[in-house]
Amino acid sequence: MKYGSLLFCFWAAVLSLAAQNSTKFTLEKAVEYGIERNNQLDIDKLEIEDADAQILEYWARGIPKLNGSVQYQHFVDIPVSLVPAQFFGGMPGEFAEVQFGTNNRLEGALELSALLFDGGFFVGLKAQRLYKELRKRELVQSETEVRYSVTKAFLNVLVAQENVGILERNIENLEANLSDAEANLEAGFIEKLDVDRIRLSLSTLQARQQSVEGNALIAANLLKFQMGYPIEEEIEVEGDLNSIFSSALVEEVEVEEPVNYNERMEYQIANKGLELSQVDISRLRAGYLPTLTGFASASRTLQRNDLFDDSEAGWLPATIVGVNMSFSLFDGFDRRAKIQRAKITQEKTIKEINQLERSIEMEVRNARINYNNAQTQSVNAQMNLDLAEEIYETTQIKFDEGVGSSVELRQAESDFYTAQSNHINAVYDLLDAYTELQKALGKI
Repeated sequence: MKYGSLLFCFWAAVLSLAAQNSTKFTLEKAVEYGIERNNQLDIDKLEIEDADAQILEYWARGIPKLNGSVQYQHFVDIPVSLVPAQFFGGMPGEFAEVQFGTNNRLEGALELSALLFDGGFFVGLKAQRLYKELRKRELVQSETEVRYSVTKAFLNVLVAQENVGILERNIENLEANLSDAEANLEAGFIEKLDVDRIRLSLSTLQARQQSVEGNALIAANLLKFQMGYPIEEEIEVEGDLNSIFSSALVEEVEVEEPVNYNERMEYQIANKGLELSQVDISRLRAGYLPTLTGFASASRTLQRNDLFDDSEAGWLPATIVGVNMSFSLFDGFDRRAKIQRAKITQEKTIKEINQLERSIEMEVRNARINYNNAQTQSVNAQMNLDLAEEIYETTQIKFDEGVGSSVELRQAESDFYTAQSNHINAVYDLLDAYTELQKALGKI
């Protein structure tokens, strides 16, 4: 019973591990997995947390501060002061040595300070909040890049698997044809040359099979990398390429349709940067205004020769309140130069936004053109595939009935394989063009 339980646990663990290794990913799950495990997204999230900490740190500048202190001093030698001796009946011009104070001094104090007015404080606080919004948009931009990269890699895997499947079906058909041809050769219905041509076709496909399967493995490794999935572990994908292909077949898009720049996250980031530059100029200009701070302090001092002798003087109070105003009279044109540089930065940002608009406009137009072309090519490729398949099947029937030659069959077979390859390439091109269009429109 003991060993049986151990064996059961062992096989349960093996089956559990196998189930984990054979977990399949749909496109949605692959994207979700990639977003959860992307290092750049983790860094962007930490940047947002850091922005929150910066806001708190900056806000603390305007919150009143309360400090406390306790100080004890023991004067081994009490300081000596010289005073005119005539104060004590001495001769004019002479000085008498006088000691002021006691041997021990104990002081406790509380000091309260508060920022009453600072022109740049609230402007700076606004800048900190804008910086946080900028970081949030950068996080969304990073998520968009992960979604885009994983989607393209996932489609590559689906297309590669479709290529493998088509090749396997073609090999199975040729193996069946070869078996029938060898039987017909033995019966004397066809020549050996006809059988050799079929065998050559089969050998060619079998040689190509290794290359196609290798490409599928490379595509899978790229998907693992984009997802952050362990490269050394197996991965399986599931998805209906035909349904994805059908969803990409929308009506022809209008190339001249207006572009909504705000759909692109990098455009929002650029405009947020422009807003930050304007706030920075306002903050620097506010630096010309005076800064007003208030303060209050209360202390108690105990001065005695014997610190524990209650017959000597007790605690002596001291309370102070006040206001301090500070302002710059002349800073050597330092702030003026900083404002000038901030204005230049703002102008550069405006130019960069204008250039980004042109870039987005061109990218969207080209993506629309490429999509329309890919859509046309995919329709033509499907028509050619249907026609090539029909020709191949007709030629196969004629050959089986002895009224067609092996040369015709080989040519029809070659045309059919070429049409299959062109069709799968057209499918990939359409899916790729659709993905690029969605990215250009800011919808991915």
